[in-house]
Amino acid sequence: MPQDHTFTWAPGKRVLAVLREGLQGEYLDEALYFASATGAEDADFFHAREEEGLGNLANIANHGFYGAVVFPPVDFGTGSRLGGRHVYQELFDSLRPPVLLPRGTFPYRRIVLVGGGPGIDDLARATGAEIVSLPKELEGKDLLVVYRKRGTGHSFLSHDKALVLAGTSEVSVLVVPV
Repeated sequence: MPQDHTFTWAPGKRVLAVLREGLQGEYLDEALYFASATGAEDADFFHAREEEGLGNLANIANHGFYGAVVFPPVDFGTGSRLGGRHVYQELFDSLRPPVLLPRGTFPYRRIVLVGGGPGIDDLARATGAEIVSLPKELEGKDLLVVYRKRGTGHSFLSHDKALVLAGTSEVSVLVVPV
């Protein structure tokens, strides 16, 4: 019996791509690929300024017509923290839609699920990718899908798996809130 799906792509939903200075063309290419492959109605763009924080992004992205947010990967070091919290932690806790962190590993051949989360059949069908459990090695055309409970803490003793994978993975990561 198939499991319920946490992430269901609804055709007609829009993708919100966050732009900032210095992004490589591959970032925008993957954002547009993701929007096209999932049947999104269109992609909108949000120009991020570091001094504004993530509040404005959350206000816009949390409207019901966005099916996903595409966010530029950031360095996982201490310089990427907002008031002691990592920028990804703030992002994952404040946004309702799934967050794609593109690293140029498209078109996706495999969707790699981390942990025992529910399946993601709709996205696999849309992109033509195969769904697999976490292999020993990730390949160049993988999309890593991590399910994350909002408010998950991250400390020296308790690691937020989604935060760590999003910050260190060399392949594109889709963080799906549950």
